[in-house]
Amino acid sequence: MADPAVWPFAPGGEYSEELAWLTDMLQAPSGGTQHRRLRQSPRTVIAFAALESGAVRRRMELLLRANSALPWWVPVAIDVRSLGSAVSIGATSLPVTVDNARFIGGGKVLVMGNDSAQYELLSIASGGVSGSALSAGRAPSVQQSSGEVGVGAGSHLHC
Repeated sequence: MADPAVWPFAPGGEYSEELAWLTDMLQAPSGGTQHRRLRQSPRTVIAFAALESGAVRRRMELLLRANSALPWWVPVAIDVRSLGSAVSIGATSLPVTVDNARFIGGGKVLVMGNDSAQYELLSIASGGVSGSALSAGRAPSVQQSSGEVGVGAGSHLHC
């Protein structure tokens, strides 16, 4: 199976995130119940609108046609963070506050520039999350000095 595609466009309009658990309930003849988890983690469904124009819209439509029913890496809007300062190419950490966000060691982070064509999906080094920095497994090559950071573990979605 091909690697998931990255959705590098900003969401617009309403954003919703739905979590769905799968459990089974067994009823005992004595009246008690037992609940069993049938799925390791909840299924996440993210819905949002995107509005682009010109060349960016053509690029968005091309990505949708090429990858429509395949898995995607999608930025989670509530986890988007602005970089605190400029990041040079080759840096192994990103100066961003990650408190109350879903960034975890082994997860992913999407570094975005000022243009939807300027992005890079990086792995977060294990144990590489602290209150003020993300430690990337490899250095970003995005040439923008600032941008936004998003995509936590679990943002790998199937459409």
